[in-house]
Amino acid sequence: MPERGPSSFPYYRNDDAPAAVELLGRDFGLEKTMKVPGPDGTIDYAECHLGDAVFTLGSSVGEPIRQERTDFEHRAQSIYIAVDDVDACYERAKAAGAEVTLEIGDRPWGSRDFSVLDPEGYHWSLGTYRPS
Repeated sequence: MPERGPSSFPYYRNDDAPAAVELLGRDFGLEKTMKVPGPDGTIDYAECHLGDAVFTLGSSVGEPIRQERTDFEHRAQSIYIAVDDVDACYERAKAAGAEVTLEIGDRPWGSRDFSVLDPEGYHWSLGTYRPS
């Protein structure tokens, strides 16, 4: 393990974590850097990177996770990835069949971004905003 990595990163559970890892690579270009297999084809822990962004996930345990599939503006949470070429990311996600929930556009706070919904109901936003 590295001596020092990010001090904050999202971790979330998926009913089909192996499919989620593949989606992150195919739709957004994230690189799978660690995958710890679980029983029966599940994943205990996986890490995916895009630049200096790190996302971690694992398979759900027990009952399926229930995500309300609502429009972006009424979600309590979203995962945001700052990227250098948001237009290319948007085209890649659309070509892969991602469900766009917020069309690409320039926002009043200085970001250009868009949002998509993954098959398990998580919103992913990709854009140019980087907190200072």
